[in-house]
Amino acid sequence: MLLFPESAGFTKDDNLFTYQAKIIRQLAEEGSCVLIGRCADHVLKEMPGMVRVFVHAPADFCLREAMKVNSQPENEVVKLIAETDTTELVIISTIPEKNGSMT
Repeated sequence: MLLFPESAGFTKDDNLFTYQAKIIRQLAEEGSCVLIGRCADHVLKEMPGMVRVFVHAPADFCLREAMKVNSQPENEVVKLIAETDTTELVIISTIPEKNGSMT
């Protein structure tokens, strides 16, 4: 069941993902668009004509740039990067379970 922004449980992770997936599909059905992140490549994997691009940079480059952006010492940025990577892996690992229930 999809909850709308006005609903009390809207910010639960499951509902946010489902809501984002619905919006991603609507945008893709309306026409060409560029979606960065939000697991859009997984949400749209069955969409004909989808182009998927993976951008990667060496770890030392990512660390230097993140230190500039966040104005934090190296040890704090290393923790932040690890937390972000872990969160992304958790999200991606739950998508197959959600694919059957996304509406």
